[in-house]
Amino acid sequence: MPREEIVEWMVMIAIIVTWWPMVFLGWGPAYYKYPLYAVSFIALAIIFARRLRRVHAGLAESERMKQAAPKSEADKKL
Repeated sequence: MPREEIVEWMVMIAIIVTWWPMVFLGWGPAYYKYPLYAVSFIALAIIFARRLRRVHAGLAESERMKQAAPKSEADKKL
């Protein structure tokens, strides 16, 4: 697993852990709640965009391999 993915997972786990006091204890003063909203939204949006870009790159690579396959089969027949 690439280092970037490990960092993404660690950030997501950290966000989940920081949400626990608000969800389970009902503890959420303004100095904790509003920065948590902002940081969570920004971090998760960045992670979503990075993963979406990797999915599109993987699909493009798959399409490129799919297009190259008939050419290589035709070369083998010759």
